[in-house]
Amino acid sequence: MAKTLIELPDELIEQARQVVGGATATETVLTALRLFVRQHRQREAIAWIADSAPFLRSR
Repeated sequence: MAKTLIELPDELIEQARQVVGGATATETVLTALRLFVRQHRQREAIAWIADSAPFLRSR
């Protein structure tokens, strides 16, 4: 895990580094947090759709 006040997966930090290029460590962490929030929202949306649309559930 990266050395932050919250634990971010190394994969997320690496993905953020690729997005921001040679930015500062602060900008890299902020980008990683944005990516984390985006992933969380996507998971919530998928769960909501699965709950709202029973015909999409596997049998």
